[in-house]
Amino acid sequence: MTNADRIPGLTHRQALVLVLLSGFVLRTGFVVCWQSHLNEDRDGYVMLGQAVAHGSGYSSPRGEPTAFRPPVYPLMLAALFCAGAGSVGIGALHVILGTATVWLTWYTGHTLKFGNRAALLAALLVAVDPLLLVYATFPMTETVCAFLAALLLVVVRLSGSAGMFIMGIVFGLCVLSRPTFWAFASLAIFAKLTAYAVSRRPRRDTPVVGSGIAVTSASRFPVSMLAAALGVATIVGPWAVRNHLVLGHSVLTTTHGGYTLLLGNNLAFYRDVVSADWGTTWSEERLRLWERQRITAQVQDGLDRDDEVARDRWNKQRALASIRSAPADFAAAAWLRLRRFWNPVPLGEGYRSVPRTAVWLTGTFYMVESAAVLVFCMRARSGCRRDWWLLLLLIVSFSLVHLFYWSNARMRAPVIPAIAVLASSGLVGRYSSTESSE
Repeated sequence: MTNADRIPGLTHRQALVLVLLSGFVLRTGFVVCWQSHLNEDRDGYVMLGQAVAHGSGYSSPRGEPTAFRPPVYPLMLAALFCAGAGSVGIGALHVILGTATVWLTWYTGHTLKFGNRAALLAALLVAVDPLLLVYATFPMTETVCAFLAALLLVVVRLSGSAGMFIMGIVFGLCVLSRPTFWAFASLAIFAKLTAYAVSRRPRRDTPVVGSGIAVTSASRFPVSMLAAALGVATIVGPWAVRNHLVLGHSVLTTTHGGYTLLLGNNLAFYRDVVSADWGTTWSEERLRLWERQRITAQVQDGLDRDDEVARDRWNKQRALASIRSAPADFAAAAWLRLRRFWNPVPLGEGYRSVPRTAVWLTGTFYMVESAAVLVFCMRARSGCRRDWWLLLLLIVSFSLVHLFYWSNARMRAPVIPAIAVLASSGLVGRYSSTESSE
């Protein structure tokens, strides 16, 4: 470790413990102060967890099998409910996973060898991140998704068939917590195959530059990919089989995608929000009116109330029809969704009561962090053979998906660990692939 990497008055281990303790205390404080949020089941995850815990299976309030929400988080809640933990258990789970995310972020920065200070700063950025702190108080997927994303960034660097199988397992959990991760996999596989194709006869035991996963020989490459696919199938396969048995279709993700596509791509949204001033949100009254009209249209088209797959397909077709009929409005909506995804301050009526100082500090935090990511990318774009580009690819993939699907700032929660690592490296890290933080 160089002098530049030393923390004045502290060893690196002591500094890391303080950062982890900060993340733990902050999350505990938020959960305790806003514990009432843990009873606000905004997305129905608690309802699903309770249905499983009570022996009704993964089902809707009407008792019908459902695949509307991804299963990982509800199954976690079901385990808590079976143990009698209740909302206290949810809060504890979020605090533990949130603190683990801080450590995993540090580990990612450490293994990328941008310097000990950069790794600690990355962990600190996650420890104090406003979005992660606020949504640790709600029974929603942000905390779990951020944890799984940070874990994926660690295991994606494993090599060998066993390592690839583990990576596939973790990735399977990721996509069954938020299907957006499929986009990251698509981009990563394409980039990896491209890098593999352009590498001329790679020497044995030499990783493909920038691959993010060691490739020792041409024969090992397909074996590694097969091991990863087997890991994914181990997790996703049972979900698809279950959906085939109870829904009649092998749904790999959820039946929620068509709805979120239509939610952000319909003529009412274009008129009420996209064409309005920046900061305008869809009022509860206008949203409920659109919902009633959507359900009425489905009934008129003869859709079965309990046929989730057909309704999902209908929603998707309606969304695509809106996009085709108003391409200019769609382009404006995509630009709006991108800005909402990266918006540094919260929007909506629910945040009107937030103190202005807190809003100002939150906005400053995210603007500085985003600027630091850009600084890092400009400095590291050449001469860097580390696999930091996988972090950037994760960020880009989520941003691209939410050009089309419903978007707001909390949708970027899973990429916050990746943002923190790149931002910290942009602020204090080193960029040469030959330098080490040891």
